[in-house]
Amino acid sequence: MTTLDASGPSTTPGPIDLAAVDVRRTPILGLAVGAALGGILLRIFETGAFATTVAVLAEIVAVVCLAIVLPGANRLRLDGEGFVVRAYLVFSRRIAWREVVTIEAAEDWSGGRVLIELVPGLEGGRIVGLPFDPDLDRHSLIDSYGLGAGELAARMRALRAAAIGAPPGP
Repeated sequence: MTTLDASGPSTTPGPIDLAAVDVRRTPILGLAVGAALGGILLRIFETGAFATTVAVLAEIVAVVCLAIVLPGANRLRLDGEGFVVRAYLVFSRRIAWREVVTIEAAEDWSGGRVLIELVPGLEGGRIVGLPFDPDLDRHSLIDSYGLGAGELAARMRALRAAAIGAPPGP
């Protein structure tokens, strides 16, 4: 199976791999660098158990922050069977198209996002990378992965429609 270019027509039957490009995560990279630098300087200039504990905690913060912003840490893979959301390098979850009720694009205070309504049995579960937004009453993707929210929603609806044999509506 080859990966198709995400700039093709929105009815492409898949698979499409998209990496997160959200620039709002850039300050987290600064936090990672600052925490790592602080931990290193603390180990150089201070001794004792307290200084070591604080330095180790600062380095753990740096590693967690890097896991959030590294290239490939947050990805979305669309294919004919469903989609896979990967978040923070280690969490991954496949959602089959039959588990999706609606896919919509919406605007909120932080910009455009893709809202996904799942079948009721899945609503209660936590899905890293696809959090439930109580204001919009839907799960929402944490990024639009380099596409506009409308374009990503249209691609997802087309793939879902092809998989379940329904018209590509919301």
